[in-house]
Amino acid sequence: MNKITVFNLDAVIRYSQEDSLSLLAAAIHQEVKVAVDLSPYDTLYSYRAKVKAWFKDQSGLSYTDDLEKAICKHFHKSIKKLFLKDEEAFEIRPGVQSVFSKLESEKKWKFGITSPLWRENTKFILESCGVFSKTKLTVSIDDAEEVLAQIDLLSERSQKKDQSPEIEIVCIGKAGKFKKEGYKVLKPKSSKKEHNFYYYPKFQEFFGKKEKKKSKSKNKEAE
Repeated sequence: MNKITVFNLDAVIRYSQEDSLSLLAAAIHQEVKVAVDLSPYDTLYSYRAKVKAWFKDQSGLSYTDDLEKAICKHFHKSIKKLFLKDEEAFEIRPGVQSVFSKLESEKKWKFGITSPLWRENTKFILESCGVFSKTKLTVSIDDAEEVLAQIDLLSERSQKKDQSPEIEIVCIGKAGKFKKEGYKVLKPKSSKKEHNFYYYPKFQEFFGKKEKKKSKSKNKEAE
């Protein structure tokens, strides 16, 4: 059976949601020139959904495609400036590259990344942290706005013939919505000493696989 493991962006990259949302609020402010508070929309997954909700509830202004392009442009510039100022603003989770490398060697096992950001931001953050894998599938809010729709899209893209892939999710936040859909949920290990610090154990341990033992005959030959 073919399979796809879907990683949420924050399970791959360590970054501050508070800082990124402050940059998004500042990007909106550059266009509308009024104070922007996005905190009422913390439960919304997509950054586009947060912006749309703010415009609908608080601005009294129409949210147009041109306005979104302008806000995205400001936001992306801010993301790049933040990284240039502080390279630790975006850090790859320890051990995740090793997991990706192992998954790339599997013929019937793909992996993908879901992102609450726009495609341009997602690509920049991943590549800035050294994630250049050619075989991965990455979907952003340019492809689908909600995370479950993004997972469905990854499933479709990795489907072979008429056989839908087995799906498992890797996340660091609440897993309720994924369990409700019947997905197997995995989480990297967390540090009790440091906030927002997660790391990946060895591949076999993380995915619950047992390492293949060498046969006794091979061991004797080695001796």
